[in-house]
Amino acid sequence: MFPLIELSGSAFERGQQHGVAAKSRVQRSIATYSRLFAYCGISWVDAQRKGSAYREVIGDFAPELLMEIEGIAQGSGRHLNEILALNARTELLPPSYPGGCAPRPKQGHGSQRRG
Repeated sequence: MFPLIELSGSAFERGQQHGVAAKSRVQRSIATYSRLFAYCGISWVDAQRKGSAYREVIGDFAPELLMEIEGIAQGSGRHLNEILALNARTELLPPSYPGGCAPRPKQGHGSQRRG
């Protein structure tokens, strides 16, 4: 189901190789999670902003992991905050997920009361 990607080098180089090899999978993950966040009322821009807050936390906990994430961003041609949002997705989704998120009702389609 998932391809085996052989990597070597520094943490950044491994991430970069991973980003190049899995570029289409990264793109698909971004599209998928963008829709999921939207379903839960979080725009992709907001998810990236919130995900960026985890950069320092990840770097303090595991500096090599942050370097790999930075390499994945560069190798896949995506912004670092997008990759951070993907990695922090569980922390960013509301506590009510799964099952508690619902699309917001559209305004002006039968939602007005007549008096």
